[in-house]
Amino acid sequence: IGMVLLLIGSLIVSIEKRESFKLKKASILVIASSFFFAVDGILYKFMVDRIDPASAFFWSQAIFPVIFAVMVVFDGKYFVEVIKNHRKGVAMDIVSEFISLIGRYAHTLALAGGFVIIVSGIIGTIPLMVFIIATLLSILLPKILKEEITRKTLIQKGIAIALVIAGTILVSWMIFVTVGTH
Repeated sequence: IGMVLLLIGSLIVSIEKRESFKLKKASILVIASSFFFAVDGILYKFMVDRIDPASAFFWSQAIFPVIFAVMVVFDGKYFVEVIKNHRKGVAMDIVSEFISLIGRYAHTLALAGGFVIIVSGIIGTIPLMVFIIATLLSILLPKILKEEITRKTLIQKGIAIALVIAGTILVSWMIFVTVGTH
């Protein structure tokens, strides 16, 4: 039931109104992304259980600069061009990555002290937080983010988020009850 609610909630957000209803192409990528993040969460918990949280955080984050450096070596002109032509976007990305690091470290500490299923279940509330923050930014700072804010879209997103959160809670609870601990 939980997985069905998750999928229905995700699909509701993905529906575009045209002559007929059409699923956004990004939906498949989101499902794939969710799968990879789920595997990542389990592997990360495995690592956090074996080494201290600070070391786990360091090693999980250390790989990204290496990958970025390799990409720059192979296509450096592209990155220079992006930085020159999109300064605001690059600056926003740097801020975003810094905020992401804070969230990832908090996630690391939560995993070190708790069950991966419960931590992952609580992270399932991210869509609600994104909805609230995106709506507030769209109203208060539309130059930063401008989401469509009509009664219809707010209801559609609200229902979808409620289903996603309910599904996440049900899946997490079911796995916790079935599996028990870690």
